[in-house]
Amino acid sequence: MEFRGGSDGSLRELMPFHRLTMTSDGTLSTELQFILNAIVEGLCGVDAVGRATFCNEALLKLTGYSQEEVLGKNLHKLLHYRRLDGAYYPEEACPLRAAIGAQRPVHVVNEYLFRKDGSYFPAEYWAHPLRQCLGRTTHIVTLCDLTQRKTSEEALRISQERFQQISTHVNQIFYLLDMQTERLEYVSPAFETTTGYSCAEAYADSGLWRSIVQANHHARVEEDLKVLYLGQEVSNEYQIRHMNGGTRWIKNQVNPILNADGTVHRVAGVAQDITEAVQSKEVLRQSEEKFRRILASVPDVLWTSDQFGRTAYISPKVEAVMGYTERELYAANGEIWRTHLHPEDAGRVLAAYQTLFERHSAFDEEYRIRRKDGEWIWLHDRAIRTHEQDGVLYADGIFCDITRRKEAEVELQSKTAFLEAQANSTIDGILVIDDQGKKLLANQRFYELFSVPPEIQAIDDDRA
Repeated sequence: MEFRGGSDGSLRELMPFHRLTMTSDGTLSTELQFILNAIVEGLCGVDAVGRATFCNEALLKLTGYSQEEVLGKNLHKLLHYRRLDGAYYPEEACPLRAAIGAQRPVHVVNEYLFRKDGSYFPAEYWAHPLRQCLGRTTHIVTLCDLTQRKTSEEALRISQERFQQISTHVNQIFYLLDMQTERLEYVSPAFETTTGYSCAEAYADSGLWRSIVQANHHARVEEDLKVLYLGQEVSNEYQIRHMNGGTRWIKNQVNPILNADGTVHRVAGVAQDITEAVQSKEVLRQSEEKFRRILASVPDVLWTSDQFGRTAYISPKVEAVMGYTERELYAANGEIWRTHLHPEDAGRVLAAYQTLFERHSAFDEEYRIRRKDGEWIWLHDRAIRTHEQDGVLYADGIFCDITRRKEAEVELQSKTAFLEAQANSTIDGILVIDDQGKKLLANQRFYELFSVPPEIQAIDDDRA
């Protein structure tokens, strides 16, 4: 019969034996040699004492020898003559030679063979005794180079080791779930610290995860499963119940793994404990809500601007004071403030604002500004330089509408001037003092009646 090498090192029948013939001198026929050369694995025949009787091109390419250098040579002495450490490898210790002598099959994995140039490679080989001798040939030897396989196995081992190190030392839960049985194929150790349950319990109970999801989030998890079965990834947040009775927030990101036919076979997921982040977010939300209530209750306007006058933040009260909305002021990049300053105040105020950044001095100014409706109002504006971001300086400030106070001051000044004019127009001397004897008002007639020298009047005025 005719033979062909199988993946297990065996020889399969191809055609009747009378087609596979030897020439009169014991060499293979051209037809048989052609068939052997088509086999990708190294193949040779050996006689009863281990000498090569024929070989294919794959074996020659693998070992570096020519056909003349192989045929008739002892296969052990040719490829297996020493060990990796350089020590002599006796033929009687060779598994192949022993199998040939005992007329039995042998299969050896991860034994190193040597090439003609002295280099070596990990090999897997089989030797099968023939039921009927083929000339001098008693055994057929099949030979494979395991270099690529060992490289792949080593890469896989390193990859698995790295994954194990990562999954052991990070606080995220990595898991692989069989969607057909809904059982875990893998879950990382972080599962235990996050849930309080052991990984063994998770492997044993396919419903454990669902059972610890808070009841009000069950529908969310069920909806995620439907989406996964459609081959789409999901990302969701929900609460679980820890074994100690507390609750934890989980962010779960899952990706489906599809079969060749497009159906979902497995899912790979990462579940992260985000309890602290959720709690911090809630604290921040409450803080922001409190801050908004405070801003809504005070009449002053808080603001943050950069050194170029561009508005980074301004509180909602600005619309009641200026008539402009927050959005309008953000979009204007400070132009509304600069262009609406009263001409008599603009130079002083802009210089003080610049000094705020250049000298790190406080900004404290009272000035007039025109509202959106055209009305002029007075503001008392205070600020300090606070921080730098991306090379730009910023200041935080607060201003309030002091228009009524300014109007009252003007009115008071007017009334005071009128009162003084009236007091100075009478023929009587007038002196007004408080309960401490301090002068509040004295008219010119008073000084004249009592002949008070001008220098004393000046001192008296200063004290007043």
